[in-house]
Amino acid sequence: MLSASLIMEIRRELDRGDLSHREISKRLGISRGIIAAMAKGERGDHGRVWAGEGVRSIPRRPLASPVRCKECGGLVYPPCRLCQARACLERTLATRRLLRGADPSRRAA
Repeated sequence: MLSASLIMEIRRELDRGDLSHREISKRLGISRGIIAAMAKGERGDHGRVWAGEGVRSIPRRPLASPVRCKECGGLVYPPCRLCQARACLERTLATRRLLRGADPSRRAA
């Protein structure tokens, strides 16, 4: 997390406009990515995205309300990842059982 004084200094340098992002980052010891994101308005104070005048806001997908899974009964955001993982594991185990049964070298022993 950046300190308030460092954020103010970055904003001051960006507003002044006489230094490049690379020069600002070297001078203040901050990554160029943070400087560029602050210049574009994609990063606000302490990493929070902020929407101000003349700054584009990053669209956020509204989260659906959690619901009860019909299979396991857990309170989840659909689709239920636990049920998907359990189904994948069951398919893997079933495939292994089939392959073990179809292996002729095992039956001969």
